[in-house]
This record gives sequence, C-alpha cells and structure tokens, in this order.
Amino acid sequence: MSYTRVDDELSLPYPIEFVICETAKSFQGKSSGSYQRWKARVNELARAHANSLSDFHMLDDRQVAATLLFLPMAKMGDVDNYLKGIIDGMDGVFYNSDNLIERVVAQKVEPGVTVSFDKVTPTLGQVLDMGPPVIYVRIDDDLKWRRGSL
Repeated sequence: MSYTRVDDELSLPYPIEFVICETAKSFQGKSSGSYQRWKARVNELARAHANSLSDFHMLDDRQVAATLLFLPMAKMGDVDNYLKGIIDGMDGVFYNSDNLIERVVAQKVEPGVTVSFDKVTPTLGQVLDMGPPVIYVRIDDDLKWRRGSL
C-alpha cells in the first residue's frame, strides 16, 4: 500500500495521545442534537491538542489505528455506541478522513474493575491516575499489527 506523506516537519507527530475529561455520549442517544454537540466538542478538544503540537501541520493519507480507553463515572452501555462520535469528531484533525482508520481498539473500565497494562506511556499513566470520567485516545500510524499479531 502506498500513501502520500508530507514532510515530517509538517506532519502531525504520530503517535498522538490525547485526553478527554468528559463523559462520552452515545451514538444511540435519543437526541441527534446531543450527538452533534458531542462530536463538535470532541473536534474542538482534538483541534486544541493538535494545535498545541505544532503551529501548522498538514494531514496526509497515512492509514492509522485508533485506541480508546473509557473510564466512566458509572456503568456505561455498549462501548461501540460511544466510538462513532469520537472517531467522527477527530476527522479532519488527526486524519484526513475516518476511512483511513484501519483498526480501532476500545476498552471500557467501569468503576470497581481493576486492569493493568504492559506498556504505560506518560499520557496513559496520567489518565490512570485521574478520576473518572476520562477518555484516553491514541492515534498511531504504526501498523505492526498487520503482520498478524493481534
């Protein structure tokens, strides 16, 4: 597979880790207005984070993977219902189009559930030390998983 890559100095520095300190909104919610407001809020937060990484950047057509970790205040519904607003909200900020996302890994850690991680980045460590609600997001262009290790 080929892709168009812009100069590394102008590209976003993958992996990108970003934190949303809010409760996720479900795509299955009763109000489409609520979903649209949530998607716009994710876009606003993502854009602020992207701008903190570089004053100017360009997006290219690299395939990416997304990892999302939800730490909710209370039990949440089906995790898949929460993905769309976040993925759509980051469209045009961390990737040109969400069709460039080849893989999504999502996990919810509801209150009272203990988890441990083999590799903890400084941002993930910060998230694990925070109180809920918090959503950890990682966008990465490292697609090693294509070699068959899930």
